[in-house]
Amino acid sequence: MANVMILGITGGVGGLLAQKLRSRGDAVRGLVRRDDHKAALATQGVDARVGDLALMTVDELAETFSGVDVIVFTAGSNGGSREVTKAVDGDGVTKAIDAARL
Repeated sequence: MANVMILGITGGVGGLLAQKLRSRGDAVRGLVRRDDHKAALATQGVDARVGDLALMTVDELAETFSGVDVIVFTAGSNGGSREVTKAVDGDGVTKAIDAARL
């Protein structure tokens, strides 16, 4: 059994992955931006943490990653503004990699 962190767990790919992982017995954690998403995922056995990838620091992400074996990045900006796209699809990936190394 692995402890898996999914960034983008509320999206189509992240949600499907979470279902597959839970069905095989893996522990799943996800990063969500809203408390109502956290509550909904809790009913599915997912340990959701509230935070915004675009706004979190590397240290905050590292704390969120504590105890996981695998981090999967399925997050996306959903075609938002150029700034949002850069913050999630560009800087978000870099921050996640840096946080995983801590």
